Order: sequence, then structure tokens, then C-alpha cells
Amino acid sequence: MGTHALAFGIFFLYIAQILLIKRYNNVNIYCRMEHLSEDILEEWAELLKALAHPIRLRILATLIEGRQCVKNLSELLKISQPNVSQHLGILRNKGIVGCKRDGSVVCYYIKDERALKIYEILSKEVTKWQETSSH
Repeated sequence: MGTHALAFGIFFLYIAQILLIKRYNNVNIYCRMEHLSEDILEEWAELLKALAHPIRLRILATLIEGRQCVKNLSELLKISQPNVSQHLGILRNKGIVGCKRDGSVVCYYIKDERALKIYEILSKEVTKWQETSSH
């Protein structure tokens, strides 16, 4: 495993630990990972694996701005439509994005709020990292 892949994996585990929350009487209680069931940890690992690709992160960043069809995503990201569709399929299978037909066009949107939170944290951490590494 390359250094970047290892760092990316460790960072995603860090994000997972930050985001794991239990709801109790409408209060968010942050949990330590060692207190969580294997099923919950497996669910989070699957979510993070689905997000752990640069193209899927770029798709997520674009969908934060609003619904998009494959053609628009392809043009915005400068990636072929089949490639965009392949990555959207992965995100859709994990419930991260949803789609809605608008006439003959299928528009995609972010369905899982956890993905938004992960992207928000990732963006902030990358910005901090870039600022500290440039000094």
C-alpha cells in the first residue's frame, strides 16, 4: 500500500471516529469506536470505502451545489459519461446518492447526510493540512 493510500485510510478512520453518534432522547452522544458493534463498524467501513476515490469525492463536491445529471457531471468534471455513471452506481448502491427522473433525464442528489458531514470535515482538514505544510 502506498504512503498516500495509507494516510488516506488513517484519515478516514479518524473521520469515522469523529462522526459516530448515537441518538438518545434527541441528544447526540459521541461514542468511542471500541464501544460499537461489528455491524455498525462494518456499515461505516462500507460507507468510507465507497467515498474513498477521488472521482467519487469530486462527484460529491459537485452534488453539494445541487442536483446534476450524468451529462452535466461529465462536463463539469471532464470525465466520460460511462465513468461518471460507474462511480454514481457505487455511490447509489451504498445509499450515498439518490436519483430522480425529470422527464427523460435522471438527476442525482446527495441522499445520505453522513456523506455531507464527512466531506465537510475532510475539506476543513485538508485546508488545515495544506496551510501547515506550506509553512
